[in-house]
Amino acid sequence: MGKTKPVEVLLLVLIVTAVSGLKFRENQNKIIKVKLGSKAVLPCLFESASQDTAALDITWLNSNGTVMTYANGEAHPVQTSSLFGRVSLPAANIISAGNASLLLENVQLDDSNGYMCLLRQFPASDHTSVQLEVQVPPGKVSCSLQRTVVNGDDVVLTCKSMVGSKPLKYTWSTASMPRSAKQDMAAGTLTLRNVSLRDGGKDGGKYVCSIQNDIGTAKCSVFLALPPGKKNKAGVIAGAVIAVLLAVLLITCLVTWILHRQKQSKVPEQNYEVRMDESPPLSRPGSRAKSGLSVTSAAQTSGF
Repeated sequence: MGKTKPVEVLLLVLIVTAVSGLKFRENQNKIIKVKLGSKAVLPCLFESASQDTAALDITWLNSNGTVMTYANGEAHPVQTSSLFGRVSLPAANIISAGNASLLLENVQLDDSNGYMCLLRQFPASDHTSVQLEVQVPPGKVSCSLQRTVVNGDDVVLTCKSMVGSKPLKYTWSTASMPRSAKQDMAAGTLTLRNVSLRDGGKDGGKYVCSIQNDIGTAKCSVFLALPPGKKNKAGVIAGAVIAVLLAVLLITCLVTWILHRQKQSKVPEQNYEVRMDESPPLSRPGSRAKSGLSVTSAAQTSGF
């Protein structure tokens, strides 16, 4: 069969039910949401006073034209349809039991559309509609910090999904969520105020982000902690002050030592020598004789 013209579709839609022998069942799903690449069943459940499927005509169509027809107990997919080769109807016995649902396989994003099931069983006719939404689950997700973490600062955790049908809902969780935490479920951010991370602070640990839409969920995580060597603000200031004081003290000691060395170098050295007394000069021989003579004469004078 050829592609149905829009005018013909409009005429079919305007057909008025002639008798009460053909009607659709209530509580059928009007919106079908399926995952990309999966199967979809578009419901068309009806009740008929006649069990003669040969007298039943079925036409499935969407905004692009006719997709499938059923007449004389046989199904005829439309070759010009983008769904050709991927659509089918139930077997004749299932149709006769009141099920003319359309089965789509390997659904694609372009399959998202409004579909209409038209039933004609002389002298009655009726139609029902269903909306197909092909969705992509969240994927290629990432969790990150906006900047380097410093103890005492405000921290913003960010969660993103590169793919996924909207709306996407972002939810952050951790072992003990800080009271100051503020989540933005639409933007995927978690803001923490004045984080306590030093020495096993209460705000540190693993934070998990769950991204969810109608057909799937994905997760990512980030670990919140101080980078190696990072201190809190007070520690950084105190460390800087101590470093300056130590530098001043070191310079003072060095200058004092240099001045002391210079002062010592100006004092003259005193040499202390130990001198040995010289031996007395030897007496001359003549002198000795005279000395002896004088001694003898003195002795004689004394009467010895």
